Amino acid sequence: MTPDDPAGDAGTARPRFGWARSWLPAWSWSRQDLVGDLLLYVSLAAVVALTSLLIPLDDREQAPLWILCGCLVLLAGLVAGNRTWPLATLLGAAMVTLATIWFSAALATFAYLYGRRHTRVWPALAVFGGAAVVEAVVVLISHPPGDAWLASTAIVIFAGLVPWLIGRYRRQRIELIRAGWVRAEMLEREHQAIADQVRLRERARIAQEMHDSLGHEISLMALRASALEIATDLAPHHQRAANELRGSAAAATERLREIVNVLRDTDDPAPVEPPDESIADLVERARGAGAAIRMTRTGEPAGAPSLVERAAYCVIREAITNATKHAPGAPIEVDVAYAGAATTVSVVNQVPARPPARRAAGNGLGLVGIRERVHLAGGELTVGPTPRGFEVTARLPHVAPYKPAVAPAPVPPSATASARGLDEGRRKLRRGLIILTVTPMLAIVSVSVAYYSSITFGAVLNSSTFDTLMPGTAEAIVLPQLPAREIAGRPLIEPPVPFGSQCRYYSDGGFLVSRHAYRLCFREGVLISKDKLTDRD
Repeated sequence: MTPDDPAGDAGTARPRFGWARSWLPAWSWSRQDLVGDLLLYVSLAAVVALTSLLIPLDDREQAPLWILCGCLVLLAGLVAGNRTWPLATLLGAAMVTLATIWFSAALATFAYLYGRRHTRVWPALAVFGGAAVVEAVVVLISHPPGDAWLASTAIVIFAGLVPWLIGRYRRQRIELIRAGWVRAEMLEREHQAIADQVRLRERARIAQEMHDSLGHEISLMALRASALEIATDLAPHHQRAANELRGSAAAATERLREIVNVLRDTDDPAPVEPPDESIADLVERARGAGAAIRMTRTGEPAGAPSLVERAAYCVIREAITNATKHAPGAPIEVDVAYAGAATTVSVVNQVPARPPARRAAGNGLGLVGIRERVHLAGGELTVGPTPRGFEVTARLPHVAPYKPAVAPAPVPPSATASARGLDEGRRKLRRGLIILTVTPMLAIVSVSVAYYSSITFGAVLNSSTFDTLMPGTAEAIVLPQLPAREIAGRPLIEPPVPFGSQCRYYSDGGFLVSRHAYRLCFREGVLISKDKLTDRD
């Protein structure tokens, strides 16, 4: 018994075996639960009272008040125990419903709540199966099986099994939706982590490019220092200073090489573009590969920092790659504008004349990388549809303003196999509900048709035979002409049975739609009356 055990707080030990836990209390009611149960009782009590007025017991015009009060008290007990003993409540509602149809709505409600709140299957199936067996035994003992058996079975199916299946479907649907939201949140966090990793790798790549350029400049500086060191027209102390400068430059170059090796990611693919390729060369290379590109340039790149030039190159390269992937064959316009204080590049791809047969998959990480590169260069990146088409525009200032570090905007996750699996799970759940609901209905209809076929066709008395039978004929002569069995139902309206006689009932041969029956009454071994009756139940 632990503080987390609600049964322990109530002083009741909870067994640790099987589905018997369904019978034991949880004692975790809240004010909302109490109000909900009160409203449930009021609603079901109104249904029971209304049903008692519409459907009387037996042949009474109206049920006695004490019977109705007893039913309402019993209903109150079932509602009160629904949360504490759900399986016992379901069993009690099923038994009472088989005794009187007044509780059909209560059985449907408790069955739905059990399927909605509990995951175990066999306890509920045991309750419904046991109720059907008990009703079948009662029907067999009380009177010959017939329409009463069909009605009781239909009650178990439609007022018990079907609402329970609907409750199970509702619970599984809610759990599936909840799991889908959890999965979506996990995917979004995972995608955000990947985007952060892409940003870090882009920063490392930029730093590597800057270190490569800086190493090249230091190497040139060391080369010039070596030339000064061996110059014959230079004073000895200047030669020693040049020697020290060359040594320092060589040490700086070696240190820079170590830093570059640390920054280099072995997982990065080898670059496919030529080193130090210009924007014009990039456009020409893409045009040579078959892309329909038109480039316009205004101004001169003089004065633009190398970081800005490289960022503009990467933006155009990524935009052209995305355009050829998602809109193959569409015209692409590249605009490069050099101003005194900033460089602006814009890439617009129009809508293709014929949409691609298969949409290319993308994760948006390429845009994440160039967005980070533009951000580090102090610029702004705009991506989205415009009247001209899909446009990517970057404005890169030549002197980057100071920007405090801010968290980048989250990148929406793309469709994944998990999302498709979630949709497939929803379809399977709906398909399973349909199968579980339709199968019992088809089974009861099939069994009913087979049952009525057997009892009807085995109890058919031909009209010609009926016409030849005359009152006063000996029973021994009449019996060989009669069917082997009688019909199960009895006429709702029939004349009084002759005193001291025993009557037999037969069908006229109509199946399901027939409302006629033949009655033959015998007394002391003689046929004393024959009647054609109507309105058979």
